[in-house]
Amino acid sequence: MSISRPSAAALALSTGVLGMLLAGCSSSGPAKTSAPDPSAPTPKLSGENLIARVADRMSASPDQVVCPQELVGTVGSTTTCRLTSDDGSKWDVLVTVSSVQGSEIAFGIDATRP
Repeated sequence: MSISRPSAAALALSTGVLGMLLAGCSSSGPAKTSAPDPSAPTPKLSGENLIARVADRMSASPDQVVCPQELVGTVGSTTTCRLTSDDGSKWDVLVTVSSVQGSEIAFGIDATRP
């Protein structure tokens, strides 16, 4: 009794046809994204956490930075912190929210002399 095996070409062809058939079963279209939940509370970055993050970005120690208020997690919202450098000079650090993902707040900073 002899057993025949399919040739490599026949195997490749059948695999390709199977792939095309399966591709016909898939769906495509724009990915669904969920809108932010309007009932969810707006995230906020406490003054203490904001001080730590601004100090880190400015290569300063947290005791050199004063932020009078928390940062509200709404794109475009701002607050101004004050940095006192080692030489005693003072800097206003404008903190602006650039994006919000869940409770994560990303922000940019711009330091100027008052």
